[in-house]
Amino acid sequence: MALEALKALAEKYFCEKCCKNVLNIIAELQKNWEDARHKSRMAYHAYRHAESLYDSTSEVYIQKRDEYVDASNALARVYDEIEEFHEQQYQTLMSLMSAD
Repeated sequence: MALEALKALAEKYFCEKCCKNVLNIIAELQKNWEDARHKSRMAYHAYRHAESLYDSTSEVYIQKRDEYVDASNALARVYDEIEEFHEQQYQTLMSLMSAD
């Protein structure tokens, strides 16, 4: 994994203080990546479930909003949530990479 290679380089070429900072950033990136991977997997399953509902019914109940919506709107909402999540993850990654 690329993060392991970064750890090895940090330990080899940086002073102890800088190495510690780099390792902390790497640990945070790794945690965010694992969280993002899990959430992406969950979002994919939600999307597939919404697709199957769309194929079998005209209305879908959305528990989070306590309402029934048209199945095509439900599918679009799930897709929008996935897009928003990926944009947030990208922004988080960029802010971590630009941190001092």
